[in-house]
Amino acid sequence: MKVLTRLLEHPVCQELSQLKWKQFGFYIFFTSCFTYALFLGLFTWAAVRNIDPSKFYAAVNATYGNLYLIQNAENCRNVFEKLNARTSEDIKKLDHRKDTTDYVLKYILSVLLWLHVLKSLLMIGVYRMQFRGRFYAEVVALILCFIYLVDDSSWQEDTRLRCFYQWQIGSFGLFLAWATLLAYIRFVPYFGVYVVMLEVIINKFLWFAPVLIVLICSYAFPFYMLLQTQVPFQDTLFAWVRSG
Repeated sequence: MKVLTRLLEHPVCQELSQLKWKQFGFYIFFTSCFTYALFLGLFTWAAVRNIDPSKFYAAVNATYGNLYLIQNAENCRNVFEKLNARTSEDIKKLDHRKDTTDYVLKYILSVLLWLHVLKSLLMIGVYRMQFRGRFYAEVVALILCFIYLVDDSSWQEDTRLRCFYQWQIGSFGLFLAWATLLAYIRFVPYFGVYVVMLEVIINKFLWFAPVLIVLICSYAFPFYMLLQTQVPFQDTLFAWVRSG
């Protein structure tokens, strides 16, 4: 395997790689990177311009319910019905209805999502399921973004209200989508080397993680014993997170 790797450093192989890159590799990479960056920018805009669901719940004095997906969605629909039952003055204070920008962003993002699905299918055919982690991270990010954007056809098409599970999934999808952008920057000259450095640092840190976990536990459990009457340390999980 080492011999085969060294053969890639031969001047003939280097020239052949540069020729393929200049003829079609650069254009494929630039198109893929541009469409992903466009999707990421528009999705970020659509996410940050939306309103936290807790404000809508507070406007109608509704409770959050539990964490079960079905009951959470039903509770979210009840909040939507209560929002529609408010007076026009209350609606002006906190309007939950979509405007033209929301619809345009939704349709453009839907098209870009399907383009990335097509690109992923093409990559499956080319690489024959031999992928790296960044490919799976991009696929998961796109799925999470889709869950955030999709509307329940029975009531959610005209409202900006996102259910809590959509809001939380969308926030993680946004984080993962921005992190996946590093996979594209990795192949950009002058900037890619810093992404490689970051990958090396993360790999080294993972070897240190067991030591860090032991150190956190040495603080978390004593804090729980002494301060469990306070909210930040009311159970072992909260105490562990606070200590971390």
